[in-house]
Amino acid sequence: MTTASKQDAEIQAFAAIAGEYCGYLEANPHGDIAAIATDFVRMLSQLINAAVVLPLPFVADVSSPEFPIPTWEGFGELDFYLQVFDPYLDDGLGAGWLPDDILDIYRDVKLGLLVFEAGNPLAAAWEWRFNFDIHWGRHATSALRPLFDIMTGSAEPINENAPRIAGQ
Repeated sequence: MTTASKQDAEIQAFAAIAGEYCGYLEANPHGDIAAIATDFVRMLSQLINAAVVLPLPFVADVSSPEFPIPTWEGFGELDFYLQVFDPYLDDGLGAGWLPDDILDIYRDVKLGLLVFEAGNPLAAAWEWRFNFDIHWGRHATSALRPLFDIMTGSAEPINENAPRIAGQ
C-alpha cells in the first residue's frame, strides 16, 4: 500500500468512526446508563486509536462551517467527576463534567466531518488531528475513566466527603 493510499484509508476510517459518534449523539441517547457509557467507551477508544495515526497535513485556509450542537441529558448525578488535570504537576484535583467532555468532542469531530463530507479529506484530517492534539484528545482521555466506572457499575456521585477540589 502506498503512503497516499494508507493516508486515505486512515482518513476514511476516522470519518466512519466520527460519523458513528456524531450520529449517536444526534440521536440523543437515553435509557440504560451502563449501556450508554459502554457505547461511549467503545467509540472514544476507537476515535483515539484512529486519531493518533491521522496525518497532520498543512492545509491553508480551512473553512469552519456553522452547525448546531445537540443537547444530551448526561448521566445525572454521575456527570461530575474528579481528575488530575496535569499529571506532572501537583496542583490538586479538578472537576470534570461528562456532558462538557462528550459535547466538546462532538464539536471538534463534527467540524472535521462536515469538511470531509464537503469533499476535502486532507483539511478534515487536519481539523481532526490538530484539535485532537490540542483539545478533544484531553476530553476523551479524561472522560474514559468515569465512563468506564459507569459502564462497570462502580461509579459513585461526588459527595461532601470527597477530597477538596483545587481552588475551592
